[in-house]
Amino acid sequence: MTAPALAGTPIDALKGPVDKVIQILEDPQYDNPARRDELRENIRSVTNAMFDFELIAKRTAGRYHWEKSLTPPQRREFTDLFARFLGNNYLSRIDGTIKGLKIDYLEEVVEDSGKRAKVKTRIPRKDGDVNVDYNLWLKNGDWKIYDVYVEGVSLVQNYQTQFSDLFNKESAAQVIDRLKQKIDEQKNQEKTNG
Repeated sequence: MTAPALAGTPIDALKGPVDKVIQILEDPQYDNPARRDELRENIRSVTNAMFDFELIAKRTAGRYHWEKSLTPPQRREFTDLFARFLGNNYLSRIDGTIKGLKIDYLEEVVEDSGKRAKVKTRIPRKDGDVNVDYNLWLKNGDWKIYDVYVEGVSLVQNYQTQFSDLFNKESAAQVIDRLKQKIDEQKNQEKTNG
């Protein structure tokens, strides 16, 4: 089954933005500390359009905590902070490893009457290929990523376990404060490494 024409294919929705992020990361100016923050914001702009961070944050917090622990303003704050945390985390992991990166788009499977899709990719590496699968759903006519599986491990399930433990021990405000602290630690680490 194919997706509605308005949205294009899930692979197209993924490939264009991923190529743009790789282009930014390969820009020689990315290594210039004076330009790095600006270029990281450009990456965030691209990735914010690709991902459904609200759904990712909701699934990460878990339905119970999303509905019972977090107020609507806290949900928005948690979503924004979690998106920034994820972005910082993955940018720090790929720094310096992106030059010459090639992604093989292997397969797209559209399900649920064209409302959901999985795009399977492989990143060839000297030390062994890395399989990365993207789960997308059609939201307001655009394909949005709601989970990423790296070598079969779900990003959402990984963080859901961690945040479930936090929500069970701390208030929503404390969890949000902890997330802010993690982002500050990421910034300090970036300054140290940058």
